[in-house]
Amino acid sequence: MQKSHSGAAQLPRDCYEVQRKVKNETGVYRIQPDYARRPIFIYCDMDTDGGGWTVFQRRKDGSVDFLRQWKDYKYGFGNIGGEFWLGNENLYLITHQDLYELRVDLEDFDGGKGFAVYDGFAVGSEKEKYMLKFVGPLRAGDAGDGMTYHASIPFRLSTSITTCGKVDTAPETTLVAGGTTSVRPAISMAST
Repeated sequence: MQKSHSGAAQLPRDCYEVQRKVKNETGVYRIQPDYARRPIFIYCDMDTDGGGWTVFQRRKDGSVDFLRQWKDYKYGFGNIGGEFWLGNENLYLITHQDLYELRVDLEDFDGGKGFAVYDGFAVGSEKEKYMLKFVGPLRAGDAGDGMTYHASIPFRLSTSITTCGKVDTAPETTLVAGGTTSVRPAISMAST
């Protein structure tokens, strides 16, 4: 961890900083995004594509119900060490502090895998309904471009499912239906 001017330990602001300054091991860490009022726990992927990825969605075994209300998607839900949604507010705070890459990893029921990496990614504030404000061009991967279509579309919960008198909603424009979705700061390499 870095020390602030007051001498107190300063938490990293994302998984890329965790990797560079704290530890290069996949797992759960506490970070302090620049604009967040308090620290948050996040899952860092240090193994995929050079590491430093802040994971904001992971689905792998169906143990967490993703049919949720707006408030759940705003603040996040699930088990950060298992299946979870980090929260739209946390995603906004993280992607608001720097330019981030987006990586989407998918796996189907038969074990087939695919991925896509985009050069930029940012989510708007709650006032903007957590709109997918920016998705850079698809840079790498074999999963195809499933994200560009969603640029400038607000996050919406409009698909209603009624079971036993209870109404739940599912995101109409989810960023990914399943798999793992993560971000890390975009790094530009310049030769001198």
